[in-house]
Amino acid sequence: MRKGQIIAIVLFTIFLISGCSDDEALDMDKFKKENAYEGDEFAPSEESIFNLTSDWENQNGDTVQLKVVAGKPTILAMIYTHCEYSCPLITADMKQLHNLIPEKRRDQVNFLIVSIDPIHDRPDTLSRFMKKEQMDEKYWTMLTGTETKIRELAAVLGFKYKKSSLMDYAHSNLITVLNPKGEIIEQINGFGSDKKKIIEKVLKYTNED
Repeated sequence: MRKGQIIAIVLFTIFLISGCSDDEALDMDKFKKENAYEGDEFAPSEESIFNLTSDWENQNGDTVQLKVVAGKPTILAMIYTHCEYSCPLITADMKQLHNLIPEKRRDQVNFLIVSIDPIHDRPDTLSRFMKKEQMDEKYWTMLTGTETKIRELAAVLGFKYKKSSLMDYAHSNLITVLNPKGEIIEQINGFGSDKKKIIEKVLKYTNED
């Protein structure tokens, strides 16, 4: 996205569906200490998704914000856990990306999955899903939130979805890569895309040691 596009989308979305709350400034010292990348400061830029300050629930029922993944590159997808069609393929792609990262550098990369179904995907559902998919919480985080918060994030990412029935959704098959500051640096849409390209971009923000 070009500079300013995310801000415009966010402002428009907030105007329509309001749902953000004020929050304290990022703990820069903590992020600098924990992050492997030694580049720019970690303050959110105009293009960072961390400007969205809504509260979410993770798989453990903890209240967190999107900046919970700040300080490391993040590979992000939006799915719903009872999907029987494209979501299992997206999940498989995410797990394959995880396995493509050298083992000694995996703890320098976040994997984030956000549910688009706030009714059925509660924290306990997410926790069971992660156990079934053998997703280690050391690397993986799942989030659920209100419909307003989900639509807000989807708008920023360019992720399109709508209900197709009482239980099912029609949606994009989108995987997004964020840098440590929460800026979008790569997106792939569809299955069988060039995963090596994603891994190369992610590893630029990690250390070899």
